[in-house]
Amino acid sequence: MNRAIGAVLFGGAIFLGSCVAQAAEPAVRLLAVPETKGSYMVGEPIFLTLKFTGLSAKPITVCMGHLDRRALSVACAGRTTQSAFLETCPGGLSRIYRRRLQQGQTYEHRILLNEWVRFKEPGDYRVRIIYDGRAGVEAEPRDLRAECDFAFSIVPKDPEKLKGILKHYHDEASKPPFDHQEQDILALCYSGENEALAFLRRRLKTAPAFGTGISTELFKGLRRVGTPAALDLLSDLMNSSDERISHMAMVEVGLLEKETTDPAVKARARELMKQIPKGFKFVEPTTICD
Repeated sequence: MNRAIGAVLFGGAIFLGSCVAQAAEPAVRLLAVPETKGSYMVGEPIFLTLKFTGLSAKPITVCMGHLDRRALSVACAGRTTQSAFLETCPGGLSRIYRRRLQQGQTYEHRILLNEWVRFKEPGDYRVRIIYDGRAGVEAEPRDLRAECDFAFSIVPKDPEKLKGILKHYHDEASKPPFDHQEQDILALCYSGENEALAFLRRRLKTAPAFGTGISTELFKGLRRVGTPAALDLLSDLMNSSDERISHMAMVEVGLLEKETTDPAVKARARELMKQIPKGFKFVEPTTICD
């Protein structure tokens, strides 16, 4: 196995990341660049731009799941995890982002690191981001693999300062591009139950027409909050006279029941699932987005 060394710039310092390829020579380099420099507060979104650069003479294809689910995992504190969340797009279709890279070409992909690790406690962290093409769709070569490290600090929550940061993402959630809107909405769901639910309630009242995808992310946000209070709101939405709203609420209740490790939340979700028709589909087929 061959290794190439990449560097991550963070707060004026360089952090080294090793890029691993199973082929005879490294085929891709992976760098993680933070959107903001310095430390983060508990509850603050941590956005990274992943930069994939083709290194081999033969073109490679990088594939990413919708909101980065399939091919990425994150190692932190001795534990490697994939994102807990299963996703569907508007209309129930999962999206795959596929990029073909010639030698020297770079593809940038934004991720919300909180989707893999919640970072609920202050401290110094060092995570390893792992891309594995075998977990993607139509990656080329199939054993394409790369890794990079990212180091940062989490400090205790400052409610007033966090409020200003969250306002920024609240404002950004109404601006293009569409994928950033999705992530900015979900970013607000890690700020704490009260703040997140207040935001989601406001946005559900003023969201654009269903089917734009933005309102869909609000339902996913409730699943990320994942508390009994969030399930109460999903329960109300399940009883909506709008079948599309009712359908999406049922999807999120079913997925939350599978994902949660909280016994009280799981029990409440199972109670709500008794109202869902038998044969209801929670995850639909996949589409490819080039």
